[in-house]
Amino acid sequence: MSSRTAFALAAALLVGCPALLAAQDWEAVAASSDRSQDGLLVRMLNEGDLERQIALCRGLGRRQDRNIAPVIDFLTSHYSPGTADRTELLLRWLLASARSAHEQEADFQAWIDANSQSVDALLAGMDRWRSPMLKTELVACATVEGTTGSRQAIMKAGAQTVSGLQATGGWLSGAETALALAFLDAAGRVKDTDFLAACADIARLSRDRDVVLAARQAADSLR
Repeated sequence: MSSRTAFALAAALLVGCPALLAAQDWEAVAASSDRSQDGLLVRMLNEGDLERQIALCRGLGRRQDRNIAPVIDFLTSHYSPGTADRTELLLRWLLASARSAHEQEADFQAWIDANSQSVDALLAGMDRWRSPMLKTELVACATVEGTTGSRQAIMKAGAQTVSGLQATGGWLSGAETALALAFLDAAGRVKDTDFLAACADIARLSRDRDVVLAARQAADSLR
């Protein structure tokens, strides 16, 4: 399906009967788009159900035209107490799709660079986001980006992990454990000694063997 054909079909269905287009087709529509069609994509996101929204975000993450900043900004601008869960879910799907589609670090770096201001805004809001799965994707972005702001976002993820361990006696949910491991991987890769205290605290507080081992390894790499 060419970009022009896909969008002609999507536009017609958006006005007529969008339910006729399956989720995988909406994903293909987004993947074959470019920045000139972002206005229509935003409208599709705004008027679609959750299944279509997820499909569009998955497709956007892997399209060849890496610049999707207007879509990221649209999603974050609609963040409110009533829409927080859905917004964070969609942002998580978009970032996970982009990371999966750009497996080489240099490629992922190029994707982040193409959306740098929007990604930086997401990282700056690390304290605001509630979803550990979204935070895990943001830590992955921050690890590659390597700016002062990204290091601060990684630090916040570590501090939040420590707070979670303190509150639960050393146990985390599956999603929180994934975030902890993402932080520890970032600490070992970025090699910022400011992360050492959080790594040591995680090793001391966690009752999960895998987390403790990863924390000790990260801490050792920073000493």
